[in-house]
Amino acid sequence: YKAASEVGFECGILLPQGDEVMELIYGQVKPQPQAFRTVQRLTGRKYFNSPGLVEEAFTHPSAVHEAVPSYQRLEWVGDAVLCIATREWIFRTFPHLPVGEMVTLDAAIVSNEVLGYRCIKSGLHKFINHRDQSLPSRIEHYQWTIGDKVGRGIWGSDPPKILSDVVEAVFGAVHIDGGFAAGQVAVKTLMRPMLDAIEEMKGDVTTLRHPITLLNEIGGRMFDIEITRDDAFLRNHGREAKIWQGKGWREGRIDGTDSVGTVLSLGQTLISVAEPSMKSARNRACALAVSVLEDHDDLVERWKKVSAIIERQGTCASALHNGSDDEE
Repeated sequence: YKAASEVGFECGILLPQGDEVMELIYGQVKPQPQAFRTVQRLTGRKYFNSPGLVEEAFTHPSAVHEAVPSYQRLEWVGDAVLCIATREWIFRTFPHLPVGEMVTLDAAIVSNEVLGYRCIKSGLHKFINHRDQSLPSRIEHYQWTIGDKVGRGIWGSDPPKILSDVVEAVFGAVHIDGGFAAGQVAVKTLMRPMLDAIEEMKGDVTTLRHPITLLNEIGGRMFDIEITRDDAFLRNHGREAKIWQGKGWREGRIDGTDSVGTVLSLGQTLISVAEPSMKSARNRACALAVSVLEDHDDLVERWKKVSAIIERQGTCASALHNGSDDEE
């Protein structure tokens, strides 16, 4: 059957996969013992009818010619499993929460940042079967980032997507093997540390908002976010402009390859941060800006007042402009 499936795949034909076929494909595949025990502990699923599903959940598409397919199909299922489990938990845990804040909670829990964080903290990343030579260094950098307390926690990070993919694939594996209830238990067990933290906050979504959202709430149109390459930042801002990277300041580099995220207000630079990716540079710059502003309530109130004035003036200017057009 396996050989026939491979031929069918090359021809664009998908052969049916019933319970007997599932047993044929997955029943004989033995997952890594430590990976299997870790999944059992993290999901509450003590017995797997098809243990090969666990091996599949850790198999990256780059790992070709393996005994099982890549995790992509399981990830697709796991995404839906995570979604319904998270929304039901929010609905039952916070019966008086407005729907807008329910959406914020849901978006935070299922985000790439949170799932990547749980993947690292639970140790699932140690069992990923891949052939991506860049992945170890990217995971190492991400681990360093979330270990650094500067900034707004996980929102100031950019985890490799493979981390969240594996978490969702594990949920998918449990659901396929054990059914709906088993999948829901898996989500609530593996995500329990995050769910407990949110429950302790009594559903307060303030700290769960993305720093870009918070920055817009504080200053609206007063803040701009600029993302450039290291060499472009040097040309635009000169050597006197400092960049925060890691745990210290540095100048721009003409031969630099990092991305630089800059938060500006009314043309003035508030903070510039260098990171390997554009997303992490942007998020971390916004996270640091929000952290500073949150420590100075008076600054936040002033910014909000000025932002409101600018908004009103912009509205009045627009109305006057429209009025002059009408007179013409």
